[in-house]
Amino acid sequence: MRKNLFLLLTLFGISLLLAAFAAPTNAAAAGDSPLAQMNYQYQMNDGSSGQGTYWLYPGLRFVDESGRTGYWLFPPTNVPRFFFRYDPGMACDALSAGVYMQPHVYQGARLCRDGSGVYGSWTGVVINNSTTHQFTN
Repeated sequence: MRKNLFLLLTLFGISLLLAAFAAPTNAAAAGDSPLAQMNYQYQMNDGSSGQGTYWLYPGLRFVDESGRTGYWLFPPTNVPRFFFRYDPGMACDALSAGVYMQPHVYQGARLCRDGSGVYGSWTGVVINNSTTHQFTN
């Protein structure tokens, strides 16, 4: 119980941090190429699950396999972490935070911010990236 509460409070804090970012209206400007691709899967406490792909673009924006958009962040810290926040109205307004587990693999928590109380875990694997070293060390 304490672990879940800590996780929810941590994700809430991260959500506030990410909300401070100014966002362009489009996920990718015309002609932008993705910086990286991450295949992901998730499992939630309500029994739902899924899998897909994030394409990470310059400007800290992403697009998923369904065309949903949001922000991504890979802060320069001693412990490599990835954060994903869907734009309002998309994918339960999910916020995902993951830490480096092994080369190219991240795992962490996923929290719906739409008031449903749904949360779970996710795993992502960075692939097809000419600058993979940025996301693995």
